[in-house]
Amino acid sequence: PGQLEQVESLEQLRVLEAGYPISVAISPEPFPPGIDTPEDLERAERLLQAMAAR
Repeated sequence: PGQLEQVESLEQLRVLEAGYPISVAISPEPFPPGIDTPEDLERAERLLQAMAAR
């Protein structure tokens, strides 16, 4: 990680510091939940499995 990424705690800055562009998009409403814990990951995996079974 670069110095700016470490100071700001934004992993997107790693890409910018490497010279690549990034873009921003408007998210759908309601905003999908994040995956921040092992429990969140399990919930997401169950959701994806249910969607694949349809």
